[in-house]
Amino acid sequence: RGQVAGLTASVADLEAAQAKLITEKDALDLALAKARSEIDAGAEAARLAAARREALEALIADLKAKGSQSDADLAATKTELTAAKTELSAAEAAQLVDTAALVALREKLKNADTEMASLTARLATLTPREREVMAHVVTGQLNKQIAADLGTVEHTIKVHRARVMQKMQARTLAALVRLAERAGIEATPPAEG
Repeated sequence: RGQVAGLTASVADLEAAQAKLITEKDALDLALAKARSEIDAGAEAARLAAARREALEALIADLKAKGSQSDADLAATKTELTAAKTELSAAEAAQLVDTAALVALREKLKNADTEMASLTARLATLTPREREVMAHVVTGQLNKQIAADLGTVEHTIKVHRARVMQKMQARTLAALVRLAERAGIEATPPAEG
């Protein structure tokens, strides 16, 4: 009965972890949509800035072509337009930096979403017993201690542990612990004995 209760608790914990993963995925989707909207707004602002710059450049070219103004008036107008062009260039540069940062954020969110989907898929391949063993392994318990806690022999735990490492694609215990943390799997504390 104790093992059944333990397994029932482990199943409930795993279902809670799965619900948490789904909630985190929804949050990532919302953040990704917001980032896309910001990127689109940034791109539109950059296009407007480019249009303004082209208009200023056309005005400068027109003023040069007319040549009817006195040299002093032309020099003053040219200085004003150059200052405006420099100011606009700084604004464009800032806008481009912001747009590049938003694109990088979009890529990072996309990668995080892909990584979370991969992790969820790997977790789904584990049997309930393998999940239970994983929850003990990530606490740093020895195979012998886990076997005692779960009421089985050490060899069985070694087999489950190897399958967990293989299915989760973790080469080291530290990598498995990081995967468990990302997945929100609660480590099962050792049984007091």
